[in-house]
Amino acid sequence: MSTKQSIKSQDQTDDAPGFHLWEDCFETMDNAETAPVYLRFEGVSVELETQRAGANVTVTLPRDLARALGIVE
Repeated sequence: MSTKQSIKSQDQTDDAPGFHLWEDCFETMDNAETAPVYLRFEGVSVELETQRAGANVTVTLPRDLARALGIVE
């Protein structure tokens, strides 16, 4: 049984990457205002730099995908 509650998604196609934005229903039960959300990209270019304190991730998004996510107009 999945505990994912989809917020927004777009399927990957041959021409465009996809994404899935979701939250976990058990995490939102405690406090929905502070519960994390999760974002998975499919078919995008990424750069990962690991450091002692964590990691830096650079994701290259086509503008159409950024619009679908509400990042740019």
